[in-house]
Amino acid sequence: RQHLPEAAISVHSDLLGASRALFGSSEGITAILGTGASACFYDGINIFQYVNFTASGLAAALNSFNPIVEKGNFI
Repeated sequence: RQHLPEAAISVHSDLLGASRALFGSSEGITAILGTGASACFYDGINIFQYVNFTASGLAAALNSFNPIVEKGNFI
């Protein structure tokens, strides 16, 4: 506060941070893979749809985004 009195601190998920880093204000699908994994559809501002899965369930989880993929937004 002493050095940055106007600074605001906000805490969000790793998926939101990754989505904002990847897409900025555009929409897209973000996936983080590790021991477990997460994927989401990002609408350019917030996470719109979110899925948690094990790494072995990646294909099934991404299939849950089919309506979005069919619109041509899958990268």
